[in-house]
Order: sequence, then C-alpha cells, then structure tokens
Amino acid sequence: MNRIGIRAAIVTVVALVLGGLTVSVSAAGGARTCFGLEATIVGTAGADTIIGTPGADVIVGRAGADIIRGLGGNDTICGGAGADVIRGGAGHDRIRGGI
Repeated sequence: MNRIGIRAAIVTVVALVLGGLTVSVSAAGGARTCFGLEATIVGTAGADTIIGTPGADVIVGRAGADIIRGLGGNDTICGGAGADVIRGGAGHDRIRGGI
C-alpha cells in the first residue's frame, strides 16, 4: 500500500482510495491504532473534520474537538481527547469516543 502523509496544525481531511493509494493526514506523535488496528486515516492535535471513504476505514481523530464521519463500509473509529462528534455511517462500525 502506498501512503502519503501530510502534516498540519488544523486540517480538513477527505480520505480518498484510488487504486491502492491511501491518503493519510497525520501529525507527529499520538495514537496510530484503534481497537488494535493500524489507522488508515489519522487527524492532528487540532480540531479536524475527517471524512472516511465508502470502504472500511480505521480512523483516529487524536486531540481536539473533531468531527468524524466514517461513511460506508465497516469502519473502526477512535475519537481521542476532545469533544468529538462521530458518525459511523452505513456498515457495521466500531466506535470509541475517547482514548
């Protein structure tokens, strides 16, 4: 799997999966796993808006008051510290509010 990492203080993330290319937005430090699974999408320490893909995602919001939408697929989502708003979307999702 090819992975592109982008570092930013506050970002709006739209994750795309195109022919095996996974776009991942992250910042240094912080949890990179959710329910023991490696994250495919990682937020920053700021307040992020993270939108998953139509497929199965593993999303970690990290700190900040994040808005996370899993969309379709069987997503695994961990919000992290902060007052997060998490919506799993279609599929059988596993969600943890704070880690």
